[in-house]
Amino acid sequence: MTLDKIKPKTIVISYETISNNKNFQNRLAKLLNIGYNKPRFRYGVIETPRIKKGIISDLQIDSENLDKNYAFITYLPYTLDNDDSTKIETEEQINDFCSESRDCKRFTNNLIDIQPVGSLELTEFETDYITADEAIWEVENLIVRDLKKFEENFLGTVSIKNINTADEPLKYEVTAFVSFYPKIGGKLMSLMEKFTSDVLNIRKMHLDVILEHDLQDYYESLGYKLVETVILKVDPVSHQLISDDTPLEGGVMASQDFSIGIMIKDI
Repeated sequence: MTLDKIKPKTIVISYETISNNKNFQNRLAKLLNIGYNKPRFRYGVIETPRIKKGIISDLQIDSENLDKNYAFITYLPYTLDNDDSTKIETEEQINDFCSESRDCKRFTNNLIDIQPVGSLELTEFETDYITADEAIWEVENLIVRDLKKFEENFLGTVSIKNINTADEPLKYEVTAFVSFYPKIGGKLMSLMEKFTSDVLNIRKMHLDVILEHDLQDYYESLGYKLVETVILKVDPVSHQLISDDTPLEGGVMASQDFSIGIMIKDI
């Protein structure tokens, strides 16, 4: 007798929805930092967490157009405890999104303990998501009522942000991409690209990658092509960026000069 595989749940929500709940923002920031800490600690180039002040400001999302920016969040399905109360954590627990006490490998191992590799149903992952009012309901009535349980079942996320220019009025960039479970990352990127193409009618995606983190090959395997390299200079004393032309948010500190690869993909 074979057991039915578990189908992950994926929601597509705008940053307008995310902005309405500070605790949810901070929990996402914590999860992003755990994911970004993996290359940060491995290579020792970037010294600061991915999210330092807040998720919207550090992802450089236009606060005037939050509804045009989207997060794709996937997690194991779960239910709340029988009581109807919202699980309240201390302000210190909620706001401690820069904590470096947890590493990505331990997070992944905990998930695999819950759902061993091969036990997830991923065949229709790219087209199986919920959005609009149903996704908002999921956030307000499930996720924010027990953020710790959400964190324990979180598999990965990716966002797209609107970066309009005069030449490209519908320009979108991939950001905030982390995955804690095998094969979820590529599936999540495919889901994001299908939504972006089918729903937003976008035909080209952009992303920036720190080349010293050895991620160029991974993104090339997903169909992205390197089109430009930007060298960022770092002050050897303060470790702050001294380059005038930087695509990164403010407050980034690094141990050395490094390079940003600008990549694109037709979708």
